[in-house]
Amino acid sequence: MKFIMSCLLVICSVLSIFTAVRASQDLAKGKPTSQSSTRDNYDSSKAIDGCILQYIGSNCCSHTDFGNTEAWWQVDLQQQSVIETVHIIYRDQNLLKRLAGFQIYLSNTSDWRSGVRCYQDQSTSLDLLFAKQYVACQGVAQYLTIYSDRRTHTYTWYSTKAILELCEVYIYGCPLGKFGNGNCNEDCIDCLDSLCHPTSGICDTCASGYYTIEDGCFPCLTNCAGNTCNGTTGACSDGCLPGFSGTYCKCLANCGDQPCSQETCSNCNSGYFGSTCTPCPSGCNASTCDKALGVCTNGCVPGYFGTYCNCPANCAEQTCSQGNCSNCNSGYYGHSCTPCPSGCYGSTCDKSGICANGCSSGFSGTFCNCPVNCDDNICHFGNCTNCNDGFYGPTCTPCPTGCSINTCDKSSGNCLQCDAGFHGSHCDLTCPDNCINKTCNQDNGLCEECKPGFHGILCYQECPINCKNNICNMQDGQCIEREALVTEPESQAGIYAGAGVGALIVIGIVIATVFIVLRRRTLQPKRKMSAHFDGDFETTLSQPSPNHSPDTKSQEVSEPALPLAENTSNEYINVGDVKQEEVVYTNMSNGVTIEEIRAMIPKKKENEDEEFKKEFKLLPWGAVHPHVEGSKPLNKAKNRFKTTFPCMHPIQKKEENSHM
Repeated sequence: MKFIMSCLLVICSVLSIFTAVRASQDLAKGKPTSQSSTRDNYDSSKAIDGCILQYIGSNCCSHTDFGNTEAWWQVDLQQQSVIETVHIIYRDQNLLKRLAGFQIYLSNTSDWRSGVRCYQDQSTSLDLLFAKQYVACQGVAQYLTIYSDRRTHTYTWYSTKAILELCEVYIYGCPLGKFGNGNCNEDCIDCLDSLCHPTSGICDTCASGYYTIEDGCFPCLTNCAGNTCNGTTGACSDGCLPGFSGTYCKCLANCGDQPCSQETCSNCNSGYFGSTCTPCPSGCNASTCDKALGVCTNGCVPGYFGTYCNCPANCAEQTCSQGNCSNCNSGYYGHSCTPCPSGCYGSTCDKSGICANGCSSGFSGTFCNCPVNCDDNICHFGNCTNCNDGFYGPTCTPCPTGCSINTCDKSSGNCLQCDAGFHGSHCDLTCPDNCINKTCNQDNGLCEECKPGFHGILCYQECPINCKNNICNMQDGQCIEREALVTEPESQAGIYAGAGVGALIVIGIVIATVFIVLRRRTLQPKRKMSAHFDGDFETTLSQPSPNHSPDTKSQEVSEPALPLAENTSNEYINVGDVKQEEVVYTNMSNGVTIEEIRAMIPKKKENEDEEFKKEFKLLPWGAVHPHVEGSKPLNKAKNRFKTTFPCMHPIQKKEENSHM
């Protein structure tokens, strides 16, 4: 009997639940769950298994473990959902001190602490707390978490440890973008981010282009610019389309009625007429006309006539109907009396614009508006769509004269191939004279091969004289093969004569050498006495005497430091240590001919002489040799210029004779 009564109570409880709930559907059913800890086999899934028995022996409830100060239970709804209400069935009325103060969090990740709290129990006594909780928890989330915190105690009747025993949890709502009473089968319409109430379908906020009227979203008025309006009032937020004005863009732009409530006007502004405020005819003088009929009130501007000043000036007998001329003067055609095509012979044509007397020279086609070399006389507004061979462009201009066999691109006029000796897009540039067969690259004019005896990209540089057959490498000018030296047989007398001449030369060299040595020994003391600089400079130039040993460092005179040019280094070198063969003179690394200079100068002047500026920066600057002696006060007066000094050119040191 007790069992039957218990079952009846359960049934009544279920009926009361579904009677009270007016929501869409249970989102938690069958979804993954988890909890902070588990007591025995009472895992988290038992809270959504459909069993609502509330005693622990029924094995229908989840149960976190004892001894913790925090406990939580969580369900993953597996998609963004609009949550409306949460219903909780707890284990036992006598254990509600464990449920007291519970909280509910909504989050988009399993980290529920990063989400928002949608509910917290505020019961001030145990009598106000019930085992069946039905709470509003509205929001959009994928995860819902029930949380108990016992790190602090709000009331003394709270349990000392955090324990959750959930027998069943229902979460009512719909997936994002859906709504419905019990099924979520309807789509949210015209809602911002597809967010609407899960039961009623009413948008939280209307989407762009719509505004709210009595819980519904309606399109912005058609005359709103950009189809945008205030989401609450419907007033156009970005102005009106051309021709309309007012808060709701219902007023015609040129209407004098204020205020206006419809798209018609009874009093247009000056220059407009009719119920829609149409502009006065363009031929009306001062753009003024009758506001009702549009008849010009101040006459017509020159070139127009008629009641509405819309008859063309070349209309025969100045008669037209609604601006259309029925008969034009000679040389004109059509309702607007358009001039006959310019290619018509004698500028005469019929009413349809067809040339009556044929075409003038240079034109063809029905309307004489095609160039004579237009293929099949097909053109559009006088521009040819396809020219005959040998012509290009919209007017079929002849191909450039340098094009090979008179062929060119029919759009640009660029030659497909040049005649021999020419290059460039229009083949109007001459190839260099020394290109073999006088042919060169059509794009850049460079020789592909040079005539014998020349090399370089323009074939202006001559090959060395000893190249066999006068042929050398086009790039560097090196001989491909050198000529063999051929020696003519000499007569015996010639050999003797050569030997005699050689002997005389040797004797002459010996006599000259002896004379020079004696002369230097005689003049050396005099040069020392007549030196214009002080003794330090003479010591610097003098060489060590033969009786000085290589190790006698005290007798060596160190040379002054020489600053290098900017393009080498900021360090200093000693001119006394510089060997004569190490001195470098700055210049271009390779010689060029005058013809190559003509080709180089325009390239180097590009980008505001950029290449010339780079070369100028490579030139050395400042003093490139020391001028210690010339800058001394004693010698400055002897200098011809105040800022120009005699320099000390690097002198190669003589090495000590290792045999002495």
